[in-house]
Amino acid sequence: MDITLALFLSLIDIKISAFLICCFYKKFQFNKRFFIVLILLKIPIISYVFKNISFNILFAFMLCFYGFIGFLAMFFSNYIYAINVHFITKLLATHLLFLCDKLLNLKVKVYGELPKNAIIAPQHQSLLEIIAITVYVEKPIFVFQKNLVFIPFLGHFIKSIGMIPVDRSKFNPEWLNLAIYALKSNQNLVIFPEGTRTKFDEVVPFKMGVFKLARLMNKKIIPVYIDTGLFWPKWCLFKKPGTAIIVFGHPIEPDPILLRKALKKLSKNDQKP
Repeated sequence: MDITLALFLSLIDIKISAFLICCFYKKFQFNKRFFIVLILLKIPIISYVFKNISFNILFAFMLCFYGFIGFLAMFFSNYIYAINVHFITKLLATHLLFLCDKLLNLKVKVYGELPKNAIIAPQHQSLLEIIAITVYVEKPIFVFQKNLVFIPFLGHFIKSIGMIPVDRSKFNPEWLNLAIYALKSNQNLVIFPEGTRTKFDEVVPFKMGVFKLARLMNKKIIPVYIDTGLFWPKWCLFKKPGTAIIVFGHPIEPDPILLRKALKKLSKNDQKP
């Protein structure tokens, strides 16, 4: 009990921890082991490791929990959609951003005008921009790699909320029909033109799907610059504290060269207040 309580108190602000200890000292009669564990977990390097491990465990648990909701949606889809699937995904993303802030001291700042019923083309460096875009953008529909569908629970949840899978290994016109339907339903379509997660400042060729779709729909695309890879690198279990930025640019014509130039301009934070 003492160790469990010490672990919990180590995750929250030290002032709040001290206040709670003062309030409940007589009731719990904390022993020396409790204070030793609490002091050790307040050492910066130990605290950093422990909070990252705690975040990863909570992150996995929440994905499984909401993925189970998606699994239930296969059998009770009418009831799930009755309470609005976009609300469910936004709730999950909001909780994850809260954990990033409180556990990891990792915040996200968003700049620029948030789009509506648009084709959004962000860079892709980590899961953090997916979480943030889900929170800040209204009704986002993501185009994602089809192999994610086979992840237990999470795959069911992704499918149940209307996300669009695409198989990059072969020509797949079906995703275009689903994307067109999403846009005609006044939703925001999010396509990562790089096709996969990249390192911060890494330059890779754009996939042509987003440009073909925009031309087909006679729409412009919204470039989005991010630097989340600085704080949540690909395949990294330990995140860095700080403030990541996401900058939404002005609409541009669907052209790879124009998109590259727009992202470079946004990287200089020209649109920051």
